[in-house]
Amino acid sequence: MRNKAVFFSLMMATLLCTFACKKDKGDNKKNYKSEDVTNIEVNDAVKAVQDKLYDEVMFIHDEVMPKMTNITGLTKELKGKKSKLVNSKCEFENEDEAKINKVLDRLSVAEEEMWDWMHEFKRPEEGSHEEIMQYLEGEKIKIDNVRQNMLASIRAAETLKTELY
Repeated sequence: MRNKAVFFSLMMATLLCTFACKKDKGDNKKNYKSEDVTNIEVNDAVKAVQDKLYDEVMFIHDEVMPKMTNITGLTKELKGKKSKLVNSKCEFENEDEAKINKVLDRLSVAEEEMWDWMHEFKRPEEGSHEEIMQYLEGEKIKIDNVRQNMLASIRAAETLKTELY
């Protein structure tokens, strides 16, 4: 009789542990301690800061990207003007050809910088907050430089176009 009682007690303990363990495994739904909630709030705040800086980088890109069309059009126009000048072979017009070449080089460099930046830029998914912020700050500086170079080359091309026509 005593063996049955021991056996029954062990069986009940085993069943109790089995069900208790199963309940713990399935009950992982948002069982946070207060420190976990604080960590989640901090992570959300950190992510928000990173997202804001990423949005600033992309705003600059999105602002200047449509200017690539201007660069293409101005390049085409200036190459056409250059072609006419080369065919005329007038000494005065050779100076204009040199100006056109200089502006075409600026337009080409500005366009190349944008393409390079776009191909190299990746939204950071891993790393510490400091590493991500440092990367995004660096990319913001790079794309701002690209913007400045694009706008300056477009202004130079438009000024030269007005001067030549």
